[in-house]
Amino acid sequence: MTGPEWLDQLAEHCPRESARAMLTALAVEPMRSVGEGDAMYVNAVLARLQEMATVRRVAVLKGKLQRMNPVEAPDEYTKVFGQLVALEAEARSLRERAMGGLTP
Repeated sequence: MTGPEWLDQLAEHCPRESARAMLTALAVEPMRSVGEGDAMYVNAVLARLQEMATVRRVAVLKGKLQRMNPVEAPDEYTKVFGQLVALEAEARSLRERAMGGLTP
């Protein structure tokens, strides 16, 4: 299966409209083919997608922290804060990985 049929088949497995829109955007994006650099390009695109998902999770945790009272539940607050710090580091790492593979 190739072409639009393949894209339609993939889109059926995307749970959200935003994922389907991203799939369509990637489908029309011209491929940069530079031989051995193809793997770097693919890794960079995947890292960027993972970074976007991680940034959304960071936003959720920040919202959760804002609603928490560190005095009433210090252990839970510390746990969530630790998760936030780890996710922000992961997002930073993914961003650097994405930028490294997308430079010309």
